Amino acid sequence: MIKLKDHYYIGKAKPDQYDIIIRYIRELADIEGDLDKVKLTRSELAQYIDQQLINCYIIEEREPDQTSSCPIGYAITYHSFSNFEGKVTYLEDILIRKSGIGIGTQVFKYLMSQAILDGSKRFEFGAYRSNTPAIDYYEHIGAPVVDDWINYRFNHLQMERFVESNNQSIKDGSELGEK
Repeated sequence: MIKLKDHYYIGKAKPDQYDIIIRYIRELADIEGDLDKVKLTRSELAQYIDQQLINCYIIEEREPDQTSSCPIGYAITYHSFSNFEGKVTYLEDILIRKSGIGIGTQVFKYLMSQAILDGSKRFEFGAYRSNTPAIDYYEHIGAPVVDDWINYRFNHLQMERFVESNNQSIKDGSELGEK
């Protein structure tokens, strides 16, 4: 674990912390109104971490004497690729249950330092349009908005239906299932 500030630390999640990560993922999804969409299991999380497909971090508050700690958040990153620049680190998820004390900034600095160390050319992340506290924070730290892209997404059912369809495109919503 690396000290962030005062008695707050960050480090790679260990197997005995994966249930906490799943609980936080569900908590964040509930905040975003998407709890019913969480399908990730502890077993899958462990598999993705073991295969080094994702980096999963736990953020802890520790007692000054270091005898006990309490998780207060998590972050998940993974690598993608830019054909213009190369390796990219993407921050998939972050939840910090304490705000206004500078921990978020320290977590971002730590994650970006890891991205620099592993050779990433960019550090990317997003926010739901309705998540105004996150958007306000990202604007506060000077994160540039990428407004020249529109993101698209097929869920698993939509992918299957598209692949299996006889059409070259599926335009009516009935073929695609949920949004």
